[in-house]
Amino acid sequence: PYLKFFSDLIEAETGYSLMDYTFHDQELNTGNKRKDFRLDILLKKNDHAIIIEANTNYEERTRRKNYSYLYRIAGSLYEKGENYEKKVKVTLINLIKDYCKEDKEQGLDAYKFRSEKYHNLIEDIESYEIYLEKYKGICYNGDNKVEAGFALLLAEDYEEAKRIVGDWKEGKEILDELGRLEQNDEFNALYNAEIVQKKLENSARIEGERAGLKKGESIGLKKGSKKRENEIASSMLKDDLSPSLISKYTGLSQQEILQLR
Repeated sequence: PYLKFFSDLIEAETGYSLMDYTFHDQELNTGNKRKDFRLDILLKKNDHAIIIEANTNYEERTRRKNYSYLYRIAGSLYEKGENYEKKVKVTLINLIKDYCKEDKEQGLDAYKFRSEKYHNLIEDIESYEIYLEKYKGICYNGDNKVEAGFALLLAEDYEEAKRIVGDWKEGKEILDELGRLEQNDEFNALYNAEIVQKKLENSARIEGERAGLKKGESIGLKKGSKKRENEIASSMLKDDLSPSLISKYTGLSQQEILQLR
């Protein structure tokens, strides 16, 4: 139900239904060696790719980061070799929690890319900015599914989410699914591990760079690798996950994990 729920929100603002798209691993990096920025969601269907980014705010640096995903995906979708005839299109959709410096009360801003001199439209790339603050505090009233759906994305706790949903059937299904995920040890283990891993990889990389040596980065990463595994395991132990499950996601033996207690 959550895919249809999210797809309906996106389609209402951009015209794109996500139901026929396939999810691809979000492995694309901006190229920033200091911080491991990776795109949030990448979806593909035939010759169209949709990038979905969620940002708390939308400062200039955030816009540059997101556009780097747009341009790199657009460039990578051309066929290899001498065949440059294949038409591809990439759409960037930004879900933004807070207003940026411009007043975005309309909730949606769409960008097309044109030649400054001749105003020719570059049809293969486009960007949408959906400013969610417009929907803050809206509750379902029987005739405003889209508005209430965006408001639900802003809910800060479960009680606020329940107020927004009210008697909305689809909204209740989303809350039920979130409740199931909250009780899913494997999901929480993966989620916590990913957060800790990214932080530690960034720290190890910076440590290596500060060493002032070409091989300093690899030294830092090697040093950080064991530390990363221990930190992830410790975080999982605090969440009362079993040593066998922790071993599965960290690579540490159960004996090593028990020594961290």
